[in-house]
Amino acid sequence: MHRHALFLLAPLAAAIALTVAVGAASVASATPSGGRLAGEWDPGYSARDLGGELTVDDYGVGGLGAYPLQLGDGSIVSAVCVQADVGHSLTVEYRQDASPSVESAELAYLLWRYLQPGHVAPSDDIAAAINVLAWRYADAQRRGGGAVWQGDDVDIVVSGGGHLGVVEQTVDALRAEAAQRRGPWTLTADPPTSNGDEVDVAARLAGPGGPIAGELVTFRAGEATIEATTSDDGIATARFTPRPSGPVTADAAAPGSIVTWSAPGSQRVAVAGPPAELTTAIDIPPPPTTSTTTVPPTAVPPTTSTTTSTTVAPTAVPPTTVSPTTSMPTTSTTNLATSTTAPHHPVTTTSVSPPPTLPRTGSAARPVARWGALLFALGALGLLGATAGFSPDGRGDGERRRRSSG
Repeated sequence: MHRHALFLLAPLAAAIALTVAVGAASVASATPSGGRLAGEWDPGYSARDLGGELTVDDYGVGGLGAYPLQLGDGSIVSAVCVQADVGHSLTVEYRQDASPSVESAELAYLLWRYLQPGHVAPSDDIAAAINVLAWRYADAQRRGGGAVWQGDDVDIVVSGGGHLGVVEQTVDALRAEAAQRRGPWTLTADPPTSNGDEVDVAARLAGPGGPIAGELVTFRAGEATIEATTSDDGIATARFTPRPSGPVTADAAAPGSIVTWSAPGSQRVAVAGPPAELTTAIDIPPPPTTSTTTVPPTAVPPTTSTTTSTTVAPTAVPPTTVSPTTSMPTTSTTNLATSTTAPHHPVTTTSVSPPPTLPRTGSAARPVARWGALLFALGALGLLGATAGFSPDGRGDGERRRRSSG
């Protein structure tokens, strides 16, 4: 009975042992694997390629550039030397340090920007310049003591060939870039603006050196995604139509930390760590609420209009009396010559003319009045003479008859 029990328990024990072995293998695979240097100064420059001794501030080096570090899973990352008093080996196995031996926000930015896994490999000049700057940021020492960098500027010279001017200029440019764009970065949201069914969102990317331009920011609202690049002010904007019903998130990648690798008897190298992921939420205000208020109709009482008729009595208008116009007849007296055959009486002809114009009054009109009176008198005398048989020579008709008969 006891042997039978042991026989039944044997398969169970084997299964437990297999499970423990698999778990141990899984833990081992989760542990960072080692790696080896698969090359040197690639990209970069070697003294051999340049045809002479290469010096940095009069310190001789075998070359400048990046090292391809091949990890245990077959992937390759770019590394730069941060230790100058020890040579490197292509045969030893490198292990990741438990904690980075170099703390530099500027170097972390350069590794993230130019030597990040999956990115396009940098040029030889950029790789060589990052190597030189890594010695500055890590305060790398010479074999005989003292820092590799002897001053604020650096001279990179090839014996017999002069300065590597392009590399020196690249060092200056990357140093200024790293100072301005070093981490840590922050991503903050600006208040959204609404216009009807549209909403504009914005996020601001900045670092200790000021706004970060030219970086990609991804805005997400539900299933909608919009990518935008930060401006010179570090602001990225996006417009969602229709208005999202919930908050909008903005994401951006930023420089991470430095990861260093070391090996016995070989110089330490540094690689870019995982990038930092920045996220911020933008709360979208609800759309304006439109409320409809129904106002009951107001009963309006009927309007009574009173019409008052006013009779105006006719006004008696007195007749207008027009004074008669008196026309004075104009008397024209014509004296006819007396015939010796028979007496002839003068004929008086009276004609009616338009109403005379009254003479002017005053001193200027007096001569006219005098002449009028004189003429009137003469006319009266002629009329009387004709009636009485008066002749101009002073004799009457009887005397003329007597003289005629005698």
